[in-house]
Amino acid sequence: VLWGAIADVIKPRLAVIINMILIISSMLLLFAVASNPWLYIPASLLLGFSFGGPLVLAPDQTGRVFGASNLSQIYPWALIFHGIAAAVGASVAGVMYQYSGSYTMVIGVAAISATIGLISYYKLVKYSRKLV
Repeated sequence: VLWGAIADVIKPRLAVIINMILIISSMLLLFAVASNPWLYIPASLLLGFSFGGPLVLAPDQTGRVFGASNLSQIYPWALIFHGIAAAVGASVAGVMYQYSGSYTMVIGVAAISATIGLISYYKLVKYSRKLV
């Protein structure tokens, strides 16, 4: 809900970009402070706060790109694939942990994936006039 309020104050696309940068930054922070529980816990809380952004911002951006009249037909598919990605990602993270004995590699891969997402979104914004 807070991310929706932020998007109301600034442009929604800027809210998405800030949210993605915050996600990437908190993952890199987790990566850096993995051995210190006193720093790891606040970094985890920051990451958890950041994960709330896509839940609020994604429907708005989907509606802007594909039109509000198409949102009810498109967004359920996005949620289905989000669920599949979450299930597969958690399983892959578990396997990576079993082989490495640490979540460091998992966090690194997640940060790289989020960076690819940010770059993709930025390019979409750059070429789409529908995203205000």
